Amino acid sequence: MQVRLLDHQWEFLISRSKFLALIAGVGSGKTFTIGHYLINRVTKYPKALHFAGANTYGQLKNSTLSGVFNVFNDLEIPFSYNQSSGLLEFLGGRVLCKSMENFNALRGIEVGSFILDEVRDLKLEAFEMMMGRLRDKNVGSDLQGRVVSSPAGYNWLFDYFHPNGKKKTKEFELITANSYSNTFLPDGYIESIKSQYDEKFFQQEIMGQFINITQGKVYYPFDREKNVADLSWCRTKQGTSFILADFNVDPLCSTVAKVLDDKLYIFDEFFIRNGDTYKAVNEWSKNYIGSSVIPDSTAWNRKTSGMSDIDIIKGAGFTVINTLNPFVRDRVNNVNRLLSQGRIVIDKNCRHTINDFEKVVWKDGALDQKTDHLLTHISDTVGYGAWKLFPMIRKKENTQIQL
Repeated sequence: MQVRLLDHQWEFLISRSKFLALIAGVGSGKTFTIGHYLINRVTKYPKALHFAGANTYGQLKNSTLSGVFNVFNDLEIPFSYNQSSGLLEFLGGRVLCKSMENFNALRGIEVGSFILDEVRDLKLEAFEMMMGRLRDKNVGSDLQGRVVSSPAGYNWLFDYFHPNGKKKTKEFELITANSYSNTFLPDGYIESIKSQYDEKFFQQEIMGQFINITQGKVYYPFDREKNVADLSWCRTKQGTSFILADFNVDPLCSTVAKVLDDKLYIFDEFFIRNGDTYKAVNEWSKNYIGSSVIPDSTAWNRKTSGMSDIDIIKGAGFTVINTLNPFVRDRVNNVNRLLSQGRIVIDKNCRHTINDFEKVVWKDGALDQKTDHLLTHISDTVGYGAWKLFPMIRKKENTQIQL
């Protein structure tokens, strides 16, 4: 069977560099490349142990290995995978497949090559640990470490692989590609996800560029002219009221919103100093009894006076919507997308919420809560609600590109 490769895939597979990064936009065929890289290494060095990893078990199973298995099936390559041990066997060779959540447990292995998927969220310590695992003598001097990812600012990926990176040496090579380079994508694929991103996020996720979106003002698209209005009419407008809550102790913050005309209208806020869940529920009950509460997911674990926060909220007559907190960066990017599209509108009297959107900044790659501990929490409530009500859709890689 003949397989047609994109230019960046071909460059990746023929590279002889010890360490190589493929930094590319979504839909650029990264998972497809992983599958063919593993085939090449196992075919060349069947006696060696090779390694494939991803940040979480869910990512490894549902994205990385799913794409790799698609490649095997399309090429009619028989394989077996032991989910318990993580051992993938095909063509007489072995690949150990593990998530990097507990990377210290992997310190005892020796591999001839490794390939790590979407390392933008991987800890530097995990990558450096894997570099030290390249010891399998069955590959001779041809030890290789590979990473594939979309970029995430000027992090360790930039430091090690970019020509201007502070740790860059001749052992490290970088290949870049944008989403448009994959000519096998379905018509309209990129345009369908372009609307999900603001301009900065588009440059990172689609164009595959190293840009710093974790420096300076966090909610940079926020504009009072576009995102603030008199929403006094919203209180009586028919529709479900959502209470968006962050269960930090001081302050304990929440906002009240409605979804109308594909927009999130924030028309009330609660900014409670040194409060608890009982106090928050008491305040909500004055005007919003029966509303649906969208909490940050930590509320399912917290307790107030022996009762869980969720039990207290439900007992007061509110419905609670189950949530799972996304990565902070994803939550922020989703909010910025909606702000730039004018789809988050805040009442002019929600002064704490407006203040947060104007003043929260990045510090050392994280939301700055040290300079002013009162900031970030009330804007977080909008982020949790926006993620649940208007989630940012991430398209899966298209791995069906062989001919």
